[in-house]
Amino acid sequence: MRCQPLRRALCIFRYEEIMGKSDNSSAPAYTQNGYDGQLNYQLWSTSRIRFTAAKRLKDKNKLSNQTISFSSAYLILLSVIQILIENESLNSFLTVVNIFLAIVILVLSQLEAAADYSLRSSKFHECGLRVGALYSQLRRIKSEKDELKPKDYMAKVTAIDEQYNSVLSGYENHEDIDYQMFKANYPKYEDHNLSDADVSKIKRRYFFEVKAFALFMVCVPPIILILLAIYQILLKPSAQKVVEYIYIQCFSGFWCLA
Repeated sequence: MRCQPLRRALCIFRYEEIMGKSDNSSAPAYTQNGYDGQLNYQLWSTSRIRFTAAKRLKDKNKLSNQTISFSSAYLILLSVIQILIENESLNSFLTVVNIFLAIVILVLSQLEAAADYSLRSSKFHECGLRVGALYSQLRRIKSEKDELKPKDYMAKVTAIDEQYNSVLSGYENHEDIDYQMFKANYPKYEDHNLSDADVSKIKRRYFFEVKAFALFMVCVPPIILILLAIYQILLKPSAQKVVEYIYIQCFSGFWCLA
């Protein structure tokens, strides 16, 4: 009976040796470095992905608050400008813009309250710290591997693995964009191997998912305000009619598309 564990261990060793020599394996490289090597990568990657998720939600919270603040200011400014413009068609257009901004403010306020970006960001950061602490603990144990008996070493590694699973069960999972951004931050890692084009694609996706709408809402209304100021102050009546026609046509086209 005592020979069975030894025989089983030898079989596992031979299997790992064969797999290690195989160049055609499609499995990730970190899974071929043994149980402790695989756990090492999982702890390292998970902690950094959770930090990435925390940053994403922190950015969304910040941009959402900025969008609400700027939209509120634009709403007031457009209301004042309406008093100065006598053209009824253009005033109707500005009224619709004001209604649009009011709806944006209402929707963003509701979404921010429901999504609770700030709290979730703190939770992801907390999870990253806890997993990072386990990663540091595993690194210390690996440095003492030669001084420990194999059984004691594996017992300590297994204990960290169990703590890792316990930590993950207490937090929500990150999103795919967080994992992709993690890979983009380490593009030359053996299991990532991303080209510059791949990294650029991931960062563009992150921009459109997290920042694009907020930047649109912050940057476009000032352009409208500047154009309206040029219209009211600098243009002659004949040029004003041309601008009014363009505004009305653009608004009509947008309304049809909507």
